[in-house]
Amino acid sequence: EAAASVAPPLYGPEDLAGLQKAVKRGASPSDAAELARALLQAKLQTPCQKLIEKALADDPECAAALEVAGELALARKDPGRAASLLEKALKHSPDRYPSLSLLARAEALQGHHARAVELARAAIARQPRGPSPYETLAQVARASKDTPLLKESLEALSRVMDGNSACRVERARLSLAEGDAK
Repeated sequence: EAAASVAPPLYGPEDLAGLQKAVKRGASPSDAAELARALLQAKLQTPCQKLIEKALADDPECAAALEVAGELALARKDPGRAASLLEKALKHSPDRYPSLSLLARAEALQGHHARAVELARAAIARQPRGPSPYETLAQVARASKDTPLLKESLEALSRVMDGNSACRVERARLSLAEGDAK
């Protein structure tokens, strides 16, 4: 769950052939990173890694490629490497909310909860209308067992997702748990 992609676009299997052709025609490292992201979302980690290595060999400062490399490191349960790659991505492109969200997840997995909250809030500031930064904040809150923060993030996520039923159910469970604790 920690490595779930927070970055659009989400490609389907039917899109992979067209994306591969674009990369073979000499697409930019950023385009190669998008294909690598699609491969990662399709759970094809080895081809994703090969493509990301090529993209980073072509342009070691490509923020999109560094971001996908960080996402791949998270998928492989290496939050330290993920954090390092995502910090580099943010150095080259500080406003990328997916990099901020992914870095927040990596920091949470390393037990750096205050930093993770700070990064998740920064991602929300850059993308206040999309659900993924709020999902990241909820993940960080769960990891740190911060019930007030979890309630806050679920309320915001529910608003952004127009009353999502999963958010309502989790908020109800939190309320019940609070009632039992009193």
